[in-house]
Amino acid sequence: MEDRSVADEALIEPVESLAATIEPELANAPPEIQSQLETWADLHGLSTTLDEATREVIAMQAAVSLLLKATLYEWHHRRSELPALSGDTRAAFQAAASQLGNSAFDECVLDDIISLTDSSDRDIVVDERTRLMDSTQPAEDIGWLYEAVVPREHRQTLGQFRTSPALADLVQSWATSGGDRVLDPGVGAGSLSSPLHPDWDLSTEPDHVDGVDRSPLSVLMSTTALTLLGQSHDPYQADFFDLQPDDLREPVNAIVANPPFAQGSSLRASYKQRVNAYFEDVTGIEISAQSPLYAYFMFHARTAFLSVGERAGFVTPWNFLATQYGTALKAFLRETCSIEAFVKFDTDVHQSFSNADTTTLVTCVEARAEADSPGTTRFIRVEADVDEGTIREAIRDGQQGATEWGYINVVEQDQLSPAANWQTRFNPVPIDTNSLPTLSEFCSVNVGKSCGKVGFFCLAQSDVTEYGIDAEHLSLLVRKPSIVDGYDFTDDDWTALRAADNPVWLLDPDELPSVPRSVHEYSAQVEAGTASPQNNEGLHAYLWDGVAEGNLTGVKALDRRTYWYRPVRQPAPRVVVQYCARDEFRFILNETDARILNSAYGLYDVTLDDQELKAVLAYLHSSVGQQVIQRVAGARQGDLSGFGVTDLRDLPVIDPRELDDETVAELADAFDNLCTAARCDGDTEGVRGRIETVLQRGTDIQ
Repeated sequence: MEDRSVADEALIEPVESLAATIEPELANAPPEIQSQLETWADLHGLSTTLDEATREVIAMQAAVSLLLKATLYEWHHRRSELPALSGDTRAAFQAAASQLGNSAFDECVLDDIISLTDSSDRDIVVDERTRLMDSTQPAEDIGWLYEAVVPREHRQTLGQFRTSPALADLVQSWATSGGDRVLDPGVGAGSLSSPLHPDWDLSTEPDHVDGVDRSPLSVLMSTTALTLLGQSHDPYQADFFDLQPDDLREPVNAIVANPPFAQGSSLRASYKQRVNAYFEDVTGIEISAQSPLYAYFMFHARTAFLSVGERAGFVTPWNFLATQYGTALKAFLRETCSIEAFVKFDTDVHQSFSNADTTTLVTCVEARAEADSPGTTRFIRVEADVDEGTIREAIRDGQQGATEWGYINVVEQDQLSPAANWQTRFNPVPIDTNSLPTLSEFCSVNVGKSCGKVGFFCLAQSDVTEYGIDAEHLSLLVRKPSIVDGYDFTDDDWTALRAADNPVWLLDPDELPSVPRSVHEYSAQVEAGTASPQNNEGLHAYLWDGVAEGNLTGVKALDRRTYWYRPVRQPAPRVVVQYCARDEFRFILNETDARILNSAYGLYDVTLDDQELKAVLAYLHSSVGQQVIQRVAGARQGDLSGFGVTDLRDLPVIDPRELDDETVAELADAFDNLCTAARCDGDTEGVRGRIETVLQRGTDIQ
């Protein structure tokens, strides 16, 4: 049967219409409902102040809830299990809950606020129940509807994102087999546990699904979807961490999970401390308090529910493979599971989550006894559209090397150190970097100095002109790498930034005898009127206004300096390095006297001559150099990756002193051409190809 989706504006309009009727009623709801609304808002990561935005979200959730209950009711009615739905829908749902024992019909505060509206307003949503029943992919359509009416920022707090059908098929078909009872914690709309093909049976489809979620609305969404698909299931409204095997009717055989992506910092401190302490006790390992919520889902799934030989598939961000908080989770998986595969989906070609700014990782594990040999782990990089069957075959026995759709790296699991960055395993470097020197052998590497308060110490030309500040009190500044286009920074670039009124000056005066060294002492003089700006202009006037209006006394960095008004001095770096990037890491040759701040790293005291330095920079911007960089870079927020100053110091680079003069000259010339190409049209691929050729011909890099 051909797939039928009902995800369109016609499904959204009645929901939004009813929500618009509900929202004004919430502000004037009775006190007992107000209290329940605050509890509901807290459960769903919303503001408990019940501001307008929160009321709008809850109104949307209530309208969605009504549609789902009406649809579920209609399904049972068509099987002669319930009378026709008419009249008082709330009473009908209450009767259904009593008669069927189906917890999806249980009441919550959403039912209370729906009852505040007129039946005619509710009918426009109830009448849409037959539309949803026509869908052959209700989990996808219900998830789409929820995503369409609840703004992203309100779903992002708890990391709620809809899983694509292709990704759901991959996880389920790998983790489950015929007859399995499957646990789906954080079930949401039921995408991961829905039958792959509702019109016929496959040997991999679950016999029964236990869906778990804290939210009554999520339980209703999954129950509706799984019911429409004919999937046997039991819903559990519970905190997954409070759920134990004895709470289920029968033991489960497999787990599929797309747990919330919520970061540890977004959780209530008392809750996070309780959960963290519990799993430290259960696992016997020290767990970082910075761990995201999904890490604890993985701990609990293995320790409480999986027996030896049973499988789990987790859909998460890939950050934990590189971050410090991920060390405990990696150690846990390494010791308690056979890690069959990590599958990474590149966001440029495969958007696994709708509207989720993250790199998607599927973790495929099989529980094992500690004494058992773990075997190999496959790091699979998916760079093009490919069917889930092909990826499943790659997980099972994919061979090392490039494929038409990505890359497979096969690694012995016992060779994986939990302290190492496992993200680099997706991009194995084709050279032995152990023979290369490190960057610190040719220079010193340091982060730029903090100025304390950017808005005060970093000045645009308009600020300098307004106050008439003499140039002797200023130093040139390149505020951050992102303001530089390309791979070099010249005096002309700085002049252009100044003309555009960017902050290109750093306040940097010598000792001022008439200004106290302490900002607190100077502030007291300003308040007392005993420190007056000289002629109401120049540097003294700027300092006066800064203290009088800028609350500088609260900036702790100023207390640690010899002179509060002068940032710690640092020379201009020879190369400016960005410490965080989405794609390419740039090493920018600084041809000016501009200094940097702590938004960048700098290479100082370079012992190489200009040509040798440019040869190294050419290598760093080659595909091989960028792979080496990515090997040490770790995950940051979203798709960003970055490294620490120690990583940069230890970065393997070519040694231009060991190369012949012709190779050095060619690489230096290629770097100059790279800078020119970036300035002219941005097309640098041809130059990069030349760099690769020179590296292959003139060095040991292949």
